[in-house]
Amino acid sequence: MTTATRPPADMDAMAYWKWYGKPHCERLATSAGTSYSYWKHICNRTKRPSVDLARALVKASNGELSLDKLLFPLEEMRVSKRAA
Repeated sequence: MTTATRPPADMDAMAYWKWYGKPHCERLATSAGTSYSYWKHICNRTKRPSVDLARALVKASNGELSLDKLLFPLEEMRVSKRAA
C-alpha cells in the first residue's frame, strides 16, 4: 500500500480535517476568523459558511479547500459546468 505525500486538490472540509487532524484545523479556523466548533459543523455539513468565511478558509488553507465544496457541500447543489 502506498501513502500519498501530498493532499488531494480541491478537498471538502471533512477530507481536509481527516488529512490534517484537529491541531492543524484549529489553527486554520482561528486564522480564518472562526472557531474550531463552527469548523466541525462545516465538516459535518450541519452548517454552511458565509461567502466571506468560505473565502477566508480557502485562503488560510492555501487553496487546498474548495470554495465550491464549502459553499455547496452536496453535489446536487452545485452548478453544472456543462452547457445546458
